[in-house]
Amino acid sequence: MELRKDYLRDHWVIIAPGRARRPKDAAERLSDKRDDKENDKCFFCPGNEHLTPQEKGRLGGEKWQMRWFDNKFPAMSPDGSPDIHKDGFFTYGSSFGVHEVIVETPVHGAQLSDLDAEDIKLLLAVYSKRIAEARSMQGVAYALMVKNQGPDAGTSLSHSHSQLMACNIQPPEVKAELDAVKGFRAEKSRCPYCDILSIESEGERLIFKDDFAVAFCPYASRFNYEAWLFPKRHTNQLEGCDDNELRSMASALKRVLTRLREIDAPYNFYLHYHDDPDFHFHIEVCPRISKLGGLELGAGIFINSVSPEEAAGFYRQKLAFRASF
Repeated sequence: MELRKDYLRDHWVIIAPGRARRPKDAAERLSDKRDDKENDKCFFCPGNEHLTPQEKGRLGGEKWQMRWFDNKFPAMSPDGSPDIHKDGFFTYGSSFGVHEVIVETPVHGAQLSDLDAEDIKLLLAVYSKRIAEARSMQGVAYALMVKNQGPDAGTSLSHSHSQLMACNIQPPEVKAELDAVKGFRAEKSRCPYCDILSIESEGERLIFKDDFAVAFCPYASRFNYEAWLFPKRHTNQLEGCDDNELRSMASALKRVLTRLREIDAPYNFYLHYHDDPDFHFHIEVCPRISKLGGLELGAGIFINSVSPEEAAGFYRQKLAFRASF
């Protein structure tokens, strides 16, 4: 067993391979056979557009490829004020913002990993536009794009979709990450993630690299098979990625999600960016194979039963053939 610290943040992980269950066991343990398309009432399927809130946009015509709209059961709402108030120990305000759903495919039962890289590239472009529009709303401090795949990752509907959550506060994790980046830059006068990419693109934790993007399992991975994806060129936002970078990021994401699909692993992923040009945009993929226990919740110290070196080897293996939907 080994204790590891994150590259920049004060996150600690115990790498304990002896506690591992192999990927073939994970498939049996995590497979979810539930199908919420009973009586053709999946809210996200073609023909049921009337069951969702008013559409904000789509790719394609009547036979749409992707579409997006407000979440019917939002965690944030534009009603109310974005102001935060403080009264002694109590800090509070409205849950102000926007909560959107982006349906990634019209095909019920398809997952994001089933889309080809060009379609995932289109989805990343949609992400960029939705983030930009949400951030233009007065009172919005941050717009976080997330995907939850599988019940153990928090999804309630199986039809493949992502969510945009724009709120009136900056996420503490993003702020802590920026503070760490600023601390490194103050000492070294360069981007820490650019240095990390240079190291990991030549190491045993590498998953994918080409001229425009790098994907790897982070040194202090918190989750089994955790993966980080970066554009090689320093840019602080998804919106700053050019066509080649979007295509490479899409290819890297497809490889990671396809391998996770092969073991039926639930996962979350989210996009980290910042207005500050010192930040380096990236995507973090966090599989949810193991449950969080007392150490993780009580101390913030994670136990990871699959070393990032082993996980990267798993991702580098040849992808199994999967029939198209």
